[in-house]
Amino acid sequence: MRRPPKWLLAGLGAGALAWIVSLMRARGRPLVLYQTRADTGVSEMRETADRIHNVLQGDRVPVGSAADVYRALESRPRRSAGPVVIVGHGTPREILPQYNLDLARLARGLAHVTVQRGVIGLANCRTAANPGEPDWYAGSYGPGGERGVAARLRDALYALGWRGSVRAHATVGHVTANPAAREFPSGWGQAGQPGLSVLDLVWGEGAWCEERLRDAWRDAMRGKAAELWITGWPLPRIPIPTA
Repeated sequence: MRRPPKWLLAGLGAGALAWIVSLMRARGRPLVLYQTRADTGVSEMRETADRIHNVLQGDRVPVGSAADVYRALESRPRRSAGPVVIVGHGTPREILPQYNLDLARLARGLAHVTVQRGVIGLANCRTAANPGEPDWYAGSYGPGGERGVAARLRDALYALGWRGSVRAHATVGHVTANPAAREFPSGWGQAGQPGLSVLDLVWGEGAWCEERLRDAWRDAMRGKAAELWITGWPLPRIPIPTA
């Protein structure tokens, strides 16, 4: 990110200056890893990686095994990447299940390469859900997933000293248009916290309970919003629909 001009810095208070510096530090070189070996969906994963890369630019790296994933993260300079997005299959228990990733090593690699206060996007189905949680019900839009793999990754990252946010989805569905989104901040200081409902982050606590708001969010996420959110962009401003 380009440094702000000196005249702007001179006119800012200490709080605003600290805010700008934090934004500068929270952005590294974007990194997109995408799965290339699976029984189904390989072409769709490559297309998704292309779409996300078109938003982020940066580096797009195909990974065909667990070793490829670890190498892509561990070989880069420390705190050099951000956001980092992993594209591929997922379950409530595993990221890229075909690769049998070791979650502890994955967390170490992500903590090594990802900038502090950055975003790690899991473009994988159901990684924000709890094991046994139904697919596509009203609660998919709400907070939860405290026992799922996204939360466990968040907890492992926190234990390693990384502070930022893991973004993931609670349901099956194309990740660039999936409205069932949860955010897992790494910085609460307590393991096992549920993921935050993105609807609640947009409209306030309990928004996910209202059908009209779920419908409005679903419509918004069919556009560019889902693609931008998973890649680390701020949440879109969506007007509250009238009853």
